[in-house]
Amino acid sequence: MANQGKNNTSFNFTEWLTQYKLTEIKQCFIDHSMNKIETLNMENDNFGELIQDQRITMKSHLIPNIIAAIESLKPIKTLSNGGKHAQSLDNAQKLDMYKQINSDKLDTINVKIDEMFNNLQKRLINKQNELKQLINNYKSEMNQNQNQN
Repeated sequence: MANQGKNNTSFNFTEWLTQYKLTEIKQCFIDHSMNKIETLNMENDNFGELIQDQRITMKSHLIPNIIAAIESLKPIKTLSNGGKHAQSLDNAQKLDMYKQINSDKLDTINVKIDEMFNNLQKRLINKQNELKQLINNYKSEMNQNQNQN
C-alpha cells in the first residue's frame, strides 16, 4: 500500500479481495456498499445484509475469509491514524496482532456468524419442505383431475 494524503495509506479493494480469496464475491461487496476501507467493518449496518446475501450463503465457506479480511483492516486503520508504523507491518503481522488483542471479540463474532448461518440453514430447510409439500399437493390435484376425466 502506497502513501496517499491524509491517512498515509491507500487501500486497493481488488488486491484486498485477492489476498483473502474473495474475488468471486466482489460484486456482493459493491452491491452492499462495502468496497471502501471506511465502510469495511462489521459494525456497518450493511454487514448483516452482506453475510445474508444469497450469493454468499451459497458459498458459506467464504464467510471466515470475509471476517478475517475485514478484521485485518482494523489494525491498518488504527495504526495509520497514529503514524508511519502501519506501513512497516505486513498484513499477516497486523492480523496476528489484532487477533491477540481482540480474541474475545473474534470468538463472539464467530458465534454470531454460526448462529446466523444455522438460522439461514433452518429457513432454507423450511422453504424446501414447503415447496415439497406444494409440489405434492399439486401432483395430488393433477391425479384427482385425471381420475375424474
